[in-house]
Amino acid sequence: MQRILIVDDYEAVLESMRRLFRDTEYEVVVVNDREALLVLERGESFDLIISDVDMIVIRGEELIKRFKAKHPAMRALLTSGGKRPECDEADGFFEKPFDFEALRDLVRNTLNA
Repeated sequence: MQRILIVDDYEAVLESMRRLFRDTEYEVVVVNDREALLVLERGESFDLIISDVDMIVIRGEELIKRFKAKHPAMRALLTSGGKRPECDEADGFFEKPFDFEALRDLVRNTLNA
């Protein structure tokens, strides 16, 4: 089973993501940015990280860089309500508010690339 880490600093977004991926073929871990740093310290591995760009504790681009330094094969998607950031480590970007069906397709395509 493929593992996905979803990181955002807004609980409402995290709850939406929990619901979106609840009955899917993925094992999904949903955390805020502070918790994501703890997950990184524990050395947990994921197939995909989905991270918001603008968060309180750490920017999404930096979080992805840190995860990929430890797990180079991990795929990464960034999300934001603003413009797409420059991040060579990200495999894709989707803008908030997002279409749930399109997001699921993007996740599937990213993991199967």
